[in-house]
Amino acid sequence: MPLSSIEESAQAARNRWADVAHGACFVAHRGGAELWPENSLLAFRNSLAAGYGVFELDVHGTLDRDLVVMHDLTVDRTSDGAGAIRDLSTADLGRIRLRGTNGEGVPYLDDVLQLFRSHGAASIVEVKFSSDTPEHDDLCRSLIDALERSGMLAATTVSAFDWKSLAKLRRLSSTINLTAVASARGLAERGGLASTIAGATDLGAQDLALEWTAVGPSTAAKVRDMALRLGVWTPNEPSQHARMISYGVDWIITDRPDLASTADLKPTSPSHNGSAHPACPMSDLKELSSATVRCSPQR
Repeated sequence: MPLSSIEESAQAARNRWADVAHGACFVAHRGGAELWPENSLLAFRNSLAAGYGVFELDVHGTLDRDLVVMHDLTVDRTSDGAGAIRDLSTADLGRIRLRGTNGEGVPYLDDVLQLFRSHGAASIVEVKFSSDTPEHDDLCRSLIDALERSGMLAATTVSAFDWKSLAKLRRLSSTINLTAVASARGLAERGGLASTIAGATDLGAQDLALEWTAVGPSTAAKVRDMALRLGVWTPNEPSQHARMISYGVDWIITDRPDLASTADLKPTSPSHNGSAHPACPMSDLKELSSATVRCSPQR
């Protein structure tokens, strides 16, 4: 049976996205949010210096439609400023300083991507701007442009809870890598695991990211049956890491990548063929042209 255009797009992108089939890959959530100030250049640089190779970060659009890295809708919690990011100009943001960084400003996505590129790292970029805003489509275009401009398109997957954003990104690019995200509640609202997997496949996503508490022993196999990879967020304890590894997940977003090597790393899922690859040094990262994403180092 011939592939649909969406399936062809997803297959093409999959050939360039991360190869994590040998075991659970650990991803530094917001740069390692329990280790350093989240989504800061300080966090990303320190994590790179520690040898971590895969990062999750969040992106918003400013009033000027520049893309910046921050999790919340407002700057209040993590900076000395106040207000919604979409209502602040680039000049406004330039006067804001992140807490705990000794005067560091809010990072631009371009700068973070260039940092990752220069170190051979890979990333999960989560879309935080709403699909219901007039600037949404322009920001989606800007995101694709930033990934292409930085040379990080092949080494990045773009994730979102709002699947309308993923649908727009797929329409704009046949090669962008996409990750559909669902919380435990969202999984139920979408009608359960089977319908969620089907929806992610219809979007042309390569990965499905689920809240870790919603994942059971058979989840990974069911996801892989539909040619998707399974990621989880955000277990932070070694025992939780070990449980996810035993279930055969492909990648684990965690605030504590430094604890990855203290988990019991022996998987029990037959989908992993009895092998684990939870950690590897940065020296093992392949060139970005191969789009192979590796994991955080043995510690």
